[in-house]
Amino acid sequence: GKTYTAFQIIYRLWKSKTKKRILFLADRNILADQAFNSFSAFPEDAMVRIKPNEIKKSGRIPTNGSLFFTIFQSFMSGDKNDPYFGQYPREYFDFIIIDDLELKDIESEFNNDEESINHYIKENKILTFDMIIAMFLNTIKNNTNFQEFLSEKLDEIVVDEAQDLDKLQYEILYLLYKHISHLKLFFVGDPRQNI
Repeated sequence: GKTYTAFQIIYRLWKSKTKKRILFLADRNILADQAFNSFSAFPEDAMVRIKPNEIKKSGRIPTNGSLFFTIFQSFMSGDKNDPYFGQYPREYFDFIIIDDLELKDIESEFNNDEESINHYIKENKILTFDMIIAMFLNTIKNNTNFQEFLSEKLDEIVVDEAQDLDKLQYEILYLLYKHISHLKLFFVGDPRQNI
């Protein structure tokens, strides 16, 4: 779901040359690796997995790619006075995708001051997964061309872990079902996680 949606957004921005350097932050190495492996449509030399031990070994940050993957903790590691992320010029990344756990770190850094958080997100071109979902929902609601495109592409959707869907995700599925007359939805889930 989210990784696939993020991939579609990133790939289109990168392919159109609208965004040349993109940072993908995950909250755990396994998720950063999963995302890295999921982005196989990119040329291999365009993707860089940022790892602190490799930075420590080489003595420099990687700059030889277009799509960079790391975790927030790695990005913040390094010398206390000079974390690794500080070695990148301020405008180095054209676009940053960040998941909600990192967003919580940003929120706590700004003491949950919404205005400061929004300014930081806008200034640093950050896109959270919740923002991706909201953008997707808004596009489904308001763009008939997109509705037609989805109607041509989708015949059925299997929703795994359906018990974990939130209100926006349900609304997306409802609108897809409403706008695509032939769409079949299949929900799989167990609220007690017994199956």
